[in-house]
Amino acid sequence: MSFQEHFDSDSEYADDNINEFEVDKNDDQHNGVGEKDVETAEVSQAEDEYKLTEFNEKEKSLETGETHKNLVNDSDISSPQPPSIEEKDTFDFKSFLGYLKDPRAEPILKYTRSFISQILKSERFYNLKEQQKLLEDFEKFIHKKFSIYEPFKSMDDEKLANAKDCMEKLLTNKLYVKLFSPLYYKSFKKFCTVREMDDASFPNDHADIIANDKSMWEKVMEYGGVISLKNLETEETSEENIILLNKFLKVFNRELFKMGKFRSPRDKLVCLLNSCKIIFSFLKKRQGDTSLSADDFMPLLIYSILKISNNVDTENYWLLSSMTYIETFRQSEFLRGEESYYLMSFQGALQFILELDEDNLFTKIKVDDENQFKNALDERKGYLVAKKIEKEELTKEELYKKRKEQEKSMQEQKNNEEEGLLSSLLSTNWFGSKQQPKSTASNKTQEQKEIKKQILDKEKEDMESLKEMFPQFDDSILKDVYYTKTKNIPLTIESLLELV
Repeated sequence: MSFQEHFDSDSEYADDNINEFEVDKNDDQHNGVGEKDVETAEVSQAEDEYKLTEFNEKEKSLETGETHKNLVNDSDISSPQPPSIEEKDTFDFKSFLGYLKDPRAEPILKYTRSFISQILKSERFYNLKEQQKLLEDFEKFIHKKFSIYEPFKSMDDEKLANAKDCMEKLLTNKLYVKLFSPLYYKSFKKFCTVREMDDASFPNDHADIIANDKSMWEKVMEYGGVISLKNLETEETSEENIILLNKFLKVFNRELFKMGKFRSPRDKLVCLLNSCKIIFSFLKKRQGDTSLSADDFMPLLIYSILKISNNVDTENYWLLSSMTYIETFRQSEFLRGEESYYLMSFQGALQFILELDEDNLFTKIKVDDENQFKNALDERKGYLVAKKIEKEELTKEELYKKRKEQEKSMQEQKNNEEEGLLSSLLSTNWFGSKQQPKSTASNKTQEQKEIKKQILDKEKEDMESLKEMFPQFDDSILKDVYYTKTKNIPLTIESLLELV
């Protein structure tokens, strides 16, 4: 059986060795759900609903002049390449997929496919600890198989470490809708609707994560508009540096927002690292060569997260869910040093914001005039209420327009079908042959044009951000550094700071 067929098949190998990775079935009583399989169509539909963009993969292939190809049958396994920082390791997911094509690696592919298939088909809703144990047990199991089957058996330590890292990405990409709390809940609600089940319960730990995430976002929107750097007791910052910081925060928000576009813990972590490095870059520029500590970084990180509220309306980044996802499913051997520090710092900043309330507010932040601050907070709340009402009205209007457009589209489709039938009859001559339709423009060419446009738009946006942050440099210098650093904004900023 071919590499692609392993992932297309729904029956063969479905039960192979899956019991080695099962959590004790007695733990399932709280869910009130059986162990029957969901139809394959539902699994595919659930995956398609949350399918990610493949823009970055296509961009890469377009720039190298190669035709974009999916190494695996479905694009939800292959997520776009993250905006990576300069790394010491040699992460190579494409080569890993190539190794899995090797006929000698067929047993490893069978085990992997079997595990993924059973989790996707299962009607059981695992809690977070059970999911973590399932993945950890399978990863340990498959790592042992690496030492048995070629081409993994003869790999050196570096390539073997890459294979372990890539296996994590493969599993989490494929099982994302079953692991990431917000999407897991959507999947659960959809399942209950299809099965007409009212007695099924969603795992409490996932529910708590979602609830805390929503609560934290409400606090970001509420307090983000009134809390200043001075309230967080940061070092005195000049007006010039405040203007510069706002420019850095635009890039910080953009890098942080990218985290939602990726599925694997590693890719999300890279986006987090890039965001945090933007903050450190600002600190270096403000303080020069003086040593930096957590006392400098943490208040500014909290402030940066709070100021997300200035750049979006009610778009939820699901930051707590993402941090929990990274912490739970990122293998411990890859979560150390810089990665661990930034993750813990970010979690600490989120916890600080989550704990903010009117009772402890003035013990957690420094305020000179409490009455003045309360008045500003009340104004902010009134503004948010007004925005909420405005959004609800816009939503009603958009739904009305959408319904009208659907009715118009259905009527046009009906007319086109009638015209097509008439055209088919007229195009048939007396000898029974049909005229060949005129060829249309290539969809592939149009797609390439669209990708090129997106690439140019992204480069333009990056260059505008760099010009704002470093007005003292000519455009030619900014472009040279930008392209030298392979269009990587965090690395470009660090290099430009060294030239200042």
